[in-house]
Amino acid sequence: MTRLALLMALILTPFAAAAAVRLTVTPAAVAPGGVVRVSAASSPCLAADQVTLISAAFPGHAFGGEGAVSGPVGKHGAFSIRTRIRSGLRPGAYHVGARCGGGNLNATGTIRVRKASPPRASARQPLRLSQLRALRELREGRRS
Repeated sequence: MTRLALLMALILTPFAAAAAVRLTVTPAAVAPGGVVRVSAASSPCLAADQVTLISAAFPGHAFGGEGAVSGPVGKHGAFSIRTRIRSGLRPGAYHVGARCGGGNLNATGTIRVRKASPPRASARQPLRLSQLRALRELREGRRS
């Protein structure tokens, strides 16, 4: 019976570790075309391996029509990948999944896309008195 328990523990341990993976997305909300960082403090991915993040928010169509980005895995399966999201996204929540070693990590994160901010009007500086006088002199000089 102890061999069976040991065998089950060896089989289920990777799945238990995968269930504990927590993806963090920063910033909490981003405008279309903005940059996000997706990270995990630990995962069952091996150090020096590649992790692939998959989301409809990422450019491209690598996985079933969704975009994907890849990056290196560090110690304890940690990773942190910075990427730009699509510029034409509508506001809403977009899920992020992760894969490494040929399988899915049982982990998801959420990219929250906010409404794009309208472009800012450039701030015009008021003219100084000396600039106004110089303009007046130019006008008077041309008129005479």
